[in-house]
Amino acid sequence: MNSILNRIILSLFFIIFLSSCSKPTSNTTSYIQVLSKEVDKKFTHLITVKNPYDKDATPFNITIQNENLWNLIEENRIYFSSYEYKDINKRVDLLTIKYPSQADSKTNKN
Repeated sequence: MNSILNRIILSLFFIIFLSSCSKPTSNTTSYIQVLSKEVDKKFTHLITVKNPYDKDATPFNITIQNENLWNLIEENRIYFSSYEYKDINKRVDLLTIKYPSQADSKTNKN
């Protein structure tokens, strides 16, 4: 009986340890203006963006997982997007991107 209880407790500690190893992420939804597009040495597709409505905004890079999507994004255009901060190294992945006119789903159609 005692060994079973020890195994259960050890298993619980192991599960808690594994669940604490996941990296924290943070999601953000905002307007972005695409300043530039590039492909780095590892063939990662990136866009450099900033918030066009914040005069103190600092430009940052967003990683685009899909090359076709990266090809459709236009420089100097404003989009409504969601992106996720992946890690402490400031890796940011794009989740969704839309033209601002498509972001409002409550548009009246008469």
